[in-house]
Amino acid sequence: MDNTYNEVPIVEGKTKTESPYRQIKPEGYLKQKWFAFGCLTAVLLAIILTLITFSSIALLGRKKVFHTPANSYLHLRLTGVLEEHKELDQDIFSMTRSLSAREIIARINYAADDPNIRGIIIEPLFISGGYSTLNEILIALQNFKETGKHIAAYLELSSNRDYYLAAVADQIYLNPSASSGIFLSGVGFSSLYMKDLFDKLGIEWTILHSGEFKGAGEEFSRTDMSPQMKQSLTLLLDDMYSQLLTDIAAHRNLDIVQIRHIYEQRPDLFINQDYALNMNIVDVLATREVMLENLGIDEDQLMRIDKYNPRISTVKSSSKIAVVYLQGTITIPSSGFGQNYITANKMKNIIETIDKDPSIKAIVLRINSPGGSALESDKIYRQIQKLNSTIPIVVSMSDVAASGGYYIAAPGDFIFADPYTITGSIGVAAMIPNFYHTGQKIGVNPQSLYRGKFTNFMNIWERVDATDLTIMQRSLDATYNEFKNRVSDGRNMSMEDVEKVAQGRIWSSRRALDNKLIDAIGTLDRAIEKAAELADLDIYATIYLPETKTLWGLLLERRFDMNIMIDLISNNIFSEEKLEKMHQIYSAVKDDPIQMLSPIFFVE
Repeated sequence: MDNTYNEVPIVEGKTKTESPYRQIKPEGYLKQKWFAFGCLTAVLLAIILTLITFSSIALLGRKKVFHTPANSYLHLRLTGVLEEHKELDQDIFSMTRSLSAREIIARINYAADDPNIRGIIIEPLFISGGYSTLNEILIALQNFKETGKHIAAYLELSSNRDYYLAAVADQIYLNPSASSGIFLSGVGFSSLYMKDLFDKLGIEWTILHSGEFKGAGEEFSRTDMSPQMKQSLTLLLDDMYSQLLTDIAAHRNLDIVQIRHIYEQRPDLFINQDYALNMNIVDVLATREVMLENLGIDEDQLMRIDKYNPRISTVKSSSKIAVVYLQGTITIPSSGFGQNYITANKMKNIIETIDKDPSIKAIVLRINSPGGSALESDKIYRQIQKLNSTIPIVVSMSDVAASGGYYIAAPGDFIFADPYTITGSIGVAAMIPNFYHTGQKIGVNPQSLYRGKFTNFMNIWERVDATDLTIMQRSLDATYNEFKNRVSDGRNMSMEDVEKVAQGRIWSSRRALDNKLIDAIGTLDRAIEKAAELADLDIYATIYLPETKTLWGLLLERRFDMNIMIDLISNNIFSEEKLEKMHQIYSAVKDDPIQMLSPIFFVE
């Protein structure tokens, strides 16, 4: 088709041209543009309002106070990921909302004194989450049992974490079907080493470390686990495995040798009914209906824990202890919700809330983080250090408080770790991708002109320059020395003693205690009690931060930031955990290559 303009006769002294394409006047184009933008905005707002409407209806239903019949059993059907504290009050893709571990524990504690609650039935099904979080729930169940009330557990297909929680029950029922069973796997760690994949793609990763045992990022640059990483992990897994066997043996009143035999010597993958009964892993083989019949209750007497919404009375006091949940990777600020991420800006907002409330006399930082950005970790450290000059701060470590997670714990007055906490990893890593070979494969030829010594520093499309790496390593070493200084100041240790336990080594809570990186092994409740002791409080109320927000309130606060919706949607889409971990690391290092990041996000 000929796209040239055709000349036409001159009219009134002007030459006109005619295009075969439809002409749009500038003002008409602008009108169409704004009309399209308005339509798109309207559609997005309609989606948001629809989601808010449905979630609000669900929320109203949850706020209804349900009557608890006499002789009821509280029903804990736990499945999926257990979060310690929810920063968002509504699950927008579900008419029901999963409770946080904190909310579950509060309901168990209240039920212990509720005369209408006779006992608890636990039905765990493929629970996912850290053992420290589960341990907090298990302790609440143990305290419930000590009031003289009964706990029963019902299992069909049970994973390792499911059984760990069920072990506290007075009686464990197992479905008698041959297709049911218990899978006791132990503990382990696995990661995807992808150097060969990146070589095929032409992507070269430069991984720099300060700390011989700092294994963060080695998955990108190696085909197998480094000896140093393997040594750290072996000690960690030995300690966690021993703790797991000890706890299960104690709850089931069995010899630890017998439990170890079940984990390591049993003939079948799934523990079948006869084996489970003979080895005292379960107490009764029965269907769920038979279990309820044995307990003398029917379905109407089962009070679902998410429906059990008692008006839990709080201690009336002019003094408060604030429990601050710092959960997730430490990262530079971005738009969107930032749920399960820790930033200096989020910490700043929390501190502003604390400053506005003079009744807050002490703080407990509940840290569950593998670390992240070195710069952001230091900014948060300074905020906590400044706050600690005016108020006592106790740290309670959850599943993991390592690398940057340990960095922000260091200024605390007293540090507790759970028996299953992963901590340490005092070291720094830089992870820098290079796409020069990718460019050669796909026909990309970089050309650079610049003025200034460092204008072209670490250009990912050009060959890695050895001088650039030397400069980066100096920066890394300076950050590592700063990390050790922070630990030295916070823990009152000499730099020589810090170096002995640093180098990126990963520690269990038991070894961290031996190495003076923590002060005691204990639960969140013990940390709260210690904070009260430091603040000289006998009577106090407990509040939890950051404050839980509703979707509507969040959108209003952020002026309908669409990145919030993207965050929420992405958080509800299933992704494979190991690939998600790799994605998190890449997302972090592409903007901020120097990381205080632990290679251990979780133990399987």
